[in-house]
Amino acid sequence: MSMKTPAAESFGEITKLIEAARQKAFQAVNTVLIDLYWHVGKIISHKVKSAEWGDGIVAQLAAHIVQTQPGLRGFTRRNLFRMRQFYETYQGDEKVSALLTQLSWTNNLIILSQSKRQEVVEYCTFSLELIAEYQAQLPDKKLLREKLHEFYLQNAPEEEGEL
Repeated sequence: MSMKTPAAESFGEITKLIEAARQKAFQAVNTVLIDLYWHVGKIISHKVKSAEWGDGIVAQLAAHIVQTQPGLRGFTRRNLFRMRQFYETYQGDEKVSALLTQLSWTNNLIILSQSKRQEVVEYCTFSLELIAEYQAQLPDKKLLREKLHEFYLQNAPEEEGEL
């Protein structure tokens, strides 16, 4: 049985600072990664649209990344196409694309695959308060998952064929 000393009680302040810094660092890394995926998607989109690249080149790009960046994960052919889709879906709306950097890549993929673009735009536009709260308070992943689940339930298609 350990007794809390006055010094041990004051340690809580330090551990809270450490945890807050860790959360800020995680959020910063996430924002940079989503920005990277956005720019990779943009380059792929522009090169394919301008006929500089065909879809087959994306598989070659994925193989090139594996060879030149050993140990780097997340740049498979499939994920590169997802980056392109991510960019092409939200490229016209800077406000929404900026808000999406606050979510993890996994959550962005879930939203992208289960929602129509207009629903995401409306959700992000009307959820500025939620995003601001997320940034200010950095809730745990469970809370964010619950909010995303609520969004999906409210916007889920009635029939599977609607996707």
